[in-house]
Amino acid sequence: MKDENLVLVGTCYGSVDNIKKNKKDKNISKKYLWKLPKTKIPQGIESGYFYGVDYYDRHCLTISTQQGCFLSKLEKPCKFCITGQKKYLGQLSTKQILQQILFLIYDNKIMKNKKPIEVAYMGMGEPGFNYEEVAKSIEYSEKIFKKLNLESKRYIFATIGIPDSIIKLGKDISNGRFGEGKIRLHLSLHAHTDEMRNEIVPANKIYPIKDIIKSAKRYIREIEKIPSSDKKISVNYMMFNNFETDNGKKYTTINKESMDALAGLFNDTKHFRPILCEFNESWTKNKPVSYKKALELKKYLEEKGYDAKIFGSFGHNINLACGQLSGDLNQKNLCKATKEQKKITLEINKIIAKELK
Repeated sequence: MKDENLVLVGTCYGSVDNIKKNKKDKNISKKYLWKLPKTKIPQGIESGYFYGVDYYDRHCLTISTQQGCFLSKLEKPCKFCITGQKKYLGQLSTKQILQQILFLIYDNKIMKNKKPIEVAYMGMGEPGFNYEEVAKSIEYSEKIFKKLNLESKRYIFATIGIPDSIIKLGKDISNGRFGEGKIRLHLSLHAHTDEMRNEIVPANKIYPIKDIIKSAKRYIREIEKIPSSDKKISVNYMMFNNFETDNGKKYTTINKESMDALAGLFNDTKHFRPILCEFNESWTKNKPVSYKKALELKKYLEEKGYDAKIFGSFGHNINLACGQLSGDLNQKNLCKATKEQKKITLEINKIIAKELK
């Protein structure tokens, strides 16, 4: 992919209403749709801004690393992710990743509301297949944030489990590549057996659970060398409730047996944090899970000594939640880019060009 500037197509506001359903929360979610000038297929790139529920102490930016997902090129896309059903069009460059980050900062006036910024590489694409560009974007973000008098809370590297990238990330942290930037590794496991994961996350046939755990433990050995590093690895686990795959197989993970199996994979309450993820609507069949049930599972894991968390949907009513990003350039609920946003684009492009010299 040529290193073209991203062009903002439009934005859309949504809620952060999720499984917790606290109507008193003042929630914001905002979708951004981008395109590359020479893209012939009507498929763009999406990123998001969130504030509310779990994010009152920070601004959260969800950033894409690919146009589409490389897993679709391998013919092994995750079965509940719309991005993976789209065509893979290429890796995003460091510049294109930075354009998303800085634009969301300026457009949401984070310069005035200077709470820490969380950059989550949880948008479109598998960061593990674009490791070097993602790593560079963290390096440059840290430099730019300091010049703008901004603070990063953490960078979330979310991967289905690419062992080489996990190990490389650990080594880069221990070598001080990211300076004071905190990194949190998220493993999108979503199943506790290879049989189940082969169906739900087919890339497991290439990167089985045992190899992911082995690389995660090597990652831990590296980050333990740095006292200030984030010592936790988040293990994302989807709460499937009679989830039906395209070949008719059904899976349910909202029971104590599944929690026992998940906890038993790691046997390490210090370094691994189970994240129980709310399923986001797509074309697949799955019954919703109540917050009461999610709390029951969370408490069960806590009794085993784990610092568990419930991760609800954010922006699902505008198809911005995990697994819902399509990049469809023909979306009808978007507001076109404003003159002010076009000015922001010019300003941040100048900042990035100066930094990347």
